[in-house]
Amino acid sequence: IELVASFSERVNSIKTSLGKIEKAISDLDNSNAFKQLLQCILAFGNFLNAKGAVASGILLSSLAQFEKLVGNDQKTTLLDVLITFIQNNMPTLMNWSSELPGIPLAAKIPWNNIKEEVAELEKDLIQAQKNLTAVTPTKNQFDKWEDMKDKIESITSEFEKFKLDFDAVQQQVYKMMSKFAEVRDSPSELVFSYILGFMDSWDKKIRERKIEEIKQKEKERRLQAKMVPRARNRTKPKSGTTIIGDKRKSPFPMLSSLLEGDDEDSEKEVTPTPTPTPTPTPTPTTSTGTGTGTGTESSKFSKIVQNSIMNVIHLARTATAYTQLREQRMKTAKERRSLRKAMDFE
Repeated sequence: IELVASFSERVNSIKTSLGKIEKAISDLDNSNAFKQLLQCILAFGNFLNAKGAVASGILLSSLAQFEKLVGNDQKTTLLDVLITFIQNNMPTLMNWSSELPGIPLAAKIPWNNIKEEVAELEKDLIQAQKNLTAVTPTKNQFDKWEDMKDKIESITSEFEKFKLDFDAVQQQVYKMMSKFAEVRDSPSELVFSYILGFMDSWDKKIRERKIEEIKQKEKERRLQAKMVPRARNRTKPKSGTTIIGDKRKSPFPMLSSLLEGDDEDSEKEVTPTPTPTPTPTPTPTTSTGTGTGTGTESSKFSKIVQNSIMNVIHLARTATAYTQLREQRMKTAKERRSLRKAMDFE
């Protein structure tokens, strides 16, 4: 009675596990990217063992060594080298793990447990048939016995169909183990776990590279953002400087003409003749007679003021003369350049 009540649940549970294993095997058979990747790994192994015999295949258990083998810098692993090689030469293989979606689920299912569950179910079914045959029903129990007999025959027929499906999956497992496993009788989850471990390591490295690439771009962006204000500060004119075109012109042309060299097309500098400064006529002062030396001191003070004013006027006229001279030189140089360009054109 217990067998009849739990038979469907037990069979469905086993069928679910078999479906996951069958899906993983189908993924391995149909994945061209994984096969090409294994060929690259085989080539890597033969290159590293150049002095030894050339291998014709690889052990899936050796895939875990790719992340453990470290270079001289103690950072770069053999897996890093493999990923770089694939990325540069065979970029279509970078997402090989996407072709094996069934591997993670199948790696969690112990194959030996499935075999034991099937054997246990078959054993319980045979025992139920024996118990039914051993019972001689009375007239009152005959109807119940007939009903139980029909149910046992039904689940027996269902089990026979299920057993055929199980045997087919088992043959696929044995065929897969003969390709990938070191020992044919090894459990299927061992092969799946080797592939899953390598898949996780590969995907982890890819994620780390993408994160590092994002960080590097962000670092470069921040560096450029810092350099732009500096460049602007370098091109920003100093206070008191007027920019004409691409050149800077000092607000003091007289000093600029002395500090800067003459233009190659400019004329020789001619010292301007300063405008004659009128000699100041002292204003006669009249002593008030209020104290000794008062008129003399007032006269001296008046002369000092007049001389200071005349000096300022002289400096202003001199600056104006230098400014006019420089503008004339620039105008002459511009005319000469225009004339030279016209002659070259002709």
